[in-house]
Amino acid sequence: MAKKENIKKSEEQATNIIRSYMLRQNRPYSAGDVFLNLHGEVGKTQCVKILASLASSKELVEKEYGKQKIYFAFQGECASQEEVDEVNLNFDKIREEHNNLESELKTLTVELNNINDIKSTEELSAYCEELTKQVEDLESSLEPLRKKKFTISEEERSLVEKALFTYTAEWKSRKRKCNDIINTIMENYPKKKSDLLEETGVETDELAGVDIANGA
Repeated sequence: MAKKENIKKSEEQATNIIRSYMLRQNRPYSAGDVFLNLHGEVGKTQCVKILASLASSKELVEKEYGKQKIYFAFQGECASQEEVDEVNLNFDKIREEHNNLESELKTLTVELNNINDIKSTEELSAYCEELTKQVEDLESSLEPLRKKKFTISEEERSLVEKALFTYTAEWKSRKRKCNDIINTIMENYPKKKSDLLEETGVETDELAGVDIANGA
């Protein structure tokens, strides 16, 4: 029996807290708003239950907005037009704030997904080292061809041209991906792009004196 009395007393205290808060504020709130504004003094489930109960007893007014329910203090039949207009204005403000918060949440979710896709500094460094080695290997393979003059068959020429086309396409693709990663980082990076490149050890084609159009 003692346990049930404690539970009943706690429910009464929570009801008094919410009733007093809603009458004192005299503006529309959702159950979630009340829970947050009371800083956990009353549990969220209790807030939902008590607000519905107070609305049933006509101590509060309940309005549905989409899937959300809004509560505000009952104004009575003697409420002035100014008070009604103020309640409607507050309701419109809350609806606008709700829409703005939803829009902001979507934007932040997109930004968070972009951040999660960004490679770490260590991964970028390893990726850059891999690209640098591949470029060096290609340079080593091309150097003898630049210095020597010899005749090759059409078949060999075709194979070389296909290989050059493949490597150049891969070069452009990786350069584009690397630039996309760098540009994404720069959206929240406090320094200049040159500082980021220096910190991560990234060397651009321009800094290396390489012209991707000519493959040299």
